[in-house]
Order: sequence, then structure tokens, then C-alpha cells
Amino acid sequence: MCIRDSSQKVLTDERQVLQQIERVGGSAIAGKDSRIGLTAFSAKRIVIDGVPVDLGVPFAETTSTFWREVSPGEFEATIISGEDDAVLRISRKFVLSPKSYEFTIEQRLENLTDRKLSVVWHQLGPIDHPAEVVRYGGDPRAVRFGFIAPLAVDPSQTVQSDARSGSMVHHQDALGTPEANGAFAARTFWPNAASQRHSLSLAWAAMTSRYFTVAAEPVLGGTTGGAPRTLAVQKVERVAIPTPPNAASAGAPAGAIGLELVWPATDIAPGAAADVSLTVYAGPTSKRAIQSQPQSAAAGLATVVLYTFGGPCGFCTFQTLTGLLRDFMVLLHDYVLFDWALAVIALVVCVRTILHPVTRWSQIKMLRSGKLMQKMAPKQKAIQEKYKDDPETMRREVARLMQEEGMGAGAGMVMGCVPALLQTPIWMALSATLYFLFELRHQGAFFGIFQTLSSGKWGFFADLAEPDRFISFGSGFRIPLLSGLMGPIDGLNVMPLLMGVVFYVQQKYLSPPPTTQMSKEQEQQMKMMKIMTVILFPLMMYNAPSGLALYFFTNSSLGILESRWIRAKAEKRIEADIAAREVRAASGKSKWDRKGKPANPARKPGLLERLSKLAEERQKMMDEAKKLQARKDKGKR
Repeated sequence: MCIRDSSQKVLTDERQVLQQIERVGGSAIAGKDSRIGLTAFSAKRIVIDGVPVDLGVPFAETTSTFWREVSPGEFEATIISGEDDAVLRISRKFVLSPKSYEFTIEQRLENLTDRKLSVVWHQLGPIDHPAEVVRYGGDPRAVRFGFIAPLAVDPSQTVQSDARSGSMVHHQDALGTPEANGAFAARTFWPNAASQRHSLSLAWAAMTSRYFTVAAEPVLGGTTGGAPRTLAVQKVERVAIPTPPNAASAGAPAGAIGLELVWPATDIAPGAAADVSLTVYAGPTSKRAIQSQPQSAAAGLATVVLYTFGGPCGFCTFQTLTGLLRDFMVLLHDYVLFDWALAVIALVVCVRTILHPVTRWSQIKMLRSGKLMQKMAPKQKAIQEKYKDDPETMRREVARLMQEEGMGAGAGMVMGCVPALLQTPIWMALSATLYFLFELRHQGAFFGIFQTLSSGKWGFFADLAEPDRFISFGSGFRIPLLSGLMGPIDGLNVMPLLMGVVFYVQQKYLSPPPTTQMSKEQEQQMKMMKIMTVILFPLMMYNAPSGLALYFFTNSSLGILESRWIRAKAEKRIEADIAAREVRAASGKSKWDRKGKPANPARKPGLLERLSKLAEERQKMMDEAKKLQARKDKGKR
């Protein structure tokens, strides 16, 4: 399959293999049955009146088959009884459309007897995408389901698919661990506990990789109107086989998964037929691509587009936010900048601009807190010396001093966390969006200028979905333990190294001074945290997509410039405010506020003051309890 954009222009000659035959290997069960393997959308078994009939043939068999080719793409097989009587005819027809990611498998089960037959149809649906080199983010493959809530709950009958309700299972979790003989135990994916609890109906079943989806959908007659139908299967079971080790995919699970679709038992009258047809989508995990396909659009398959790494923090990747980021980036690329790298940079500028008022407020507050702490440091030290033998009184006096000086306990920490707390969801959402966004695949940065200058010989920033590869090694190598975190090394990537430099500059010259005096242990911990940030984060990002690395580099660089600009504007004003406060304090006025007016003695304490008081009271209670326990222990002796 060639990669095409919306204008159907071929972007690359690469053909992306989405499904291939998987054969069993590397286990004790290999060779016991040469039919063991996975072939996508193959007929597997039919159960007639409780009697199973296996429709598989040995992979090595090339001269005989159960199937007769009626016409190109159309096949049929006839089930014969022990008395050589025709029992049931199975017909399968593959209907393909030009320039489409969809095709239909028309399947009929025809009763050839003079009595009613009870039939259960088993076939494979999508199977694993071929394992790729596992780098940043781990193995991105997953089992996915779309579902529809009951009519009473959702009158619109909208197809949904999210990590909740058990509709997304990552590959490693789906594969599990083989048994002692190398085989995998049977497992039912659908219905699951959540779908049964909420009475959910199955809309489609899919296997996804980082950029592609192969899904089984109902046949909707090519219409995009009306409520979508459900996939008329009773259950979806997992078929898993061990596969031979693949050196090119080191770190990938040594097993392959297929989805077995099982239809409910159907009674077929004499001479009648049952329809078990389905539609298949095999294409990009892109809303634009899916919505262009009539069957998939009607089946609600666009909900398969989900930008999340999953895991414990998967719920933090709000899909409403990822959708907005994706749409805004597409808008920037399609109508303004026409380059994805510039769109990433513009997105950083927009995000930082929106959050600038909060960042400015936070940094000014932190600067003021730092300077106030420096001014009151001698007084604090005097209190600590005076009450060094009375910790309770020391804490009370320090708290009183901070209150008089306009400082709240923990104020610096809270002020510093506000911008980070606001930006964290955006960082997480954008990280997942840039990693899974199909539109970035095979897109060079800055209009492909590096490839143009080198006549296509330099791979630097040639693909925003891959590491930047400033220097390509041609082949990869693995570093023990480290490659388990970031995958094999196949080039010198400079963007993560530049991020390390930017983090170093940011910490060395722009980190605000601590608002409280730290012990030697705390200073050592802070130093270790800075080293870990400068080294560990770039190391984790070494094999990250260059588009994502470009975002973090740009964000940190603009953060440095923004911080310098805020400090340059704020420091003189803060010094003047503190000096004015000291003048008012010397004149006998009460506590200073930012308007230069005496504080209202009847005002209610703020949140930080209340928290400080609660902390002080709690510490006092703990001290009293310790003293009481000490007296009891002394009395026992």
C-alpha cells in the first residue's frame, strides 16, 4: 500500500505491510499441526449442529484446497456429510474498490439439506501488524473496540472508543505470558466485564499500530446517514501464537495476536442462506482518511483515532485537548505555514503566549518571595539561634516573622507549581499527539531544506516521525539496559543533546533562588535533581520523534527568553516595592500590601495563611504527644 495524502499524490514508494501470514515458531508446539498460524480474515471453522468442521489447510499445501474459485476474488466450499451428501455451501467474495482503504467480504452460508441446520461461523478478523523496531514509547500496537451504549443511555447511538470500558488493550497486555509448553491460553476480549455491566454493543473490532488500523466493521450498504449498525458477532476471542525471534525487532513481544470473530448460533431453513458479511478497513489511523471512506465513516471508525500512550497516566491525556491541538496544527499547516516543523514551533509560541500572564504572575511572585526571604534571612537566623533549644517556639516565631514580612508558608513552592500544573496536560496531550499524528509521517522539516541542500543524501530532519539522525550509522546497535528504555541506537541525534544544553542553561542561570533555607541534605538532593533533569530527560528523548524533540527544544528555549524578559522588567519594580514597604514599616504602619495601604486587621486570613496555621497546630499536637510519651516512658523506668 502506497502512502497517499488527501490529494492522492504518492509521497513515498514504500509499501506498508499491514497484515501478513504469521506462522508458529520457537516453541514446543511447533510442528504438531502445520495448520497453526494466523491469516487475516481467513475462514477458520464452522460448527453445524454442534459438529465442528475445521476449514484450515496446512501452510505447506499448495496443490489442494477446500475452496473452488468461481470467479476472480470469489470462492466457495461445500461441506459433505459422512454419507457423501452435500450439507452446506460456503461462499466468500472479496469486493474491492479502486483508490480505497476499504473492501467488503460477502459471505453466505447456504443450507443444502431438507432440514433445519444450526450453524456457528468462526473466522479470523484483523491480526497483528508486523512488529517494528521498538523505540520511544514502547510497542504502540493495540487491540481496539468501538461500542455503542444502550438507546436509553445514548439516544444518538454514537460510536465510542476509549481506554475506559476495556475498549483498548495494549499489545503486551493482550498477548500475556505463554504457558509452560509455549502455547497461549484462550481469552475472550469481547464482551468484557465493562461491556456487560453497561450493556454495550460492539460497533467494530480493530488492531492498530502507531499509524495504521485494520478493522472489521458491519456492512452498511455504502450509506453515511442514519444510526450506525453493530457488528453482528457474539464474541471476539484472542488467538495468540508464539513466533520465531526477529532480530530486526529486538524488544518486541515474541508472539502474534489475531482476533477470532464468532457469530451467534443461527438457524438456517432448508434451501435458505445466512449472511455473515463484513467490511474491512485497512489504512491510516487518521480522521481525514477514515471520514473519506463511506463504510468506515458510517461505522464510526473515526473514534479509533486516540492520542495516548496509555498506562497509569493515560487518563491525563485528555482527548478533547489532543483533538484541539491536532486541528490547530492542521490549520497552521494547511492554510498558514505549509510546513509541519514550522507548525510545531508556531504551536509552542501560541501555547506560551496564552499561558504568559500566569507565567509572568508566578515568576514575579517567586522573585518577590526570594528577595523577601533574603531580606529576612538575618532575622530568621537570629530566631533560630535564640530558640535552638525550643523547636516549638522557634517554629512559631519563624511563622510569625514570615507573616509579618508578607510571606506565606510554602508560597514560593505553590507559585512555582502553578504554570507547570497548567502546562502539564498540554505537554502530555501534545507529546501523544505528535507521536501518533499520521500527518507527520515521512514529512521533512522546514520544507526539506536539508535534503535539498544535500541532494537527498542527508537524512537530518527528513522525517518528523523519526529521530533527527544528524548522522546516520546505517545499522543499529543495542546498549544493555539503556536500549530497554529507548531502543536501539542507529544514529547521532543532536536535538536531545541540544535539549540537555538548554536545560543546563535554564537551571544554572534562570532557576529562582530557594525561598527557605535548605539543609545540606536538601541541597544535595536538589543538586542531584538538576543533574538528573539535564542528563536523564534528554537520554529518554534520544530516540523520540524529531517533531516531538523540536517541540520541547523550542518550548524550553522560549521559556528562557521569556523568563529573562520578565525578570528584567520585574526586578527593579520589586526592589522599589520592598524599599517602600520598609519605609512604611519604619513609620509604624501595619503590614504592607501591594497597594501601599495598611492591611485591614479584620480581614479573613488567606488560604496559605490558613494552611500554615493548620500545619503549625498539627506540629504542636505532635510535639505535645511526643513530650507526653517521653514522660510516660520516663515514669516506667
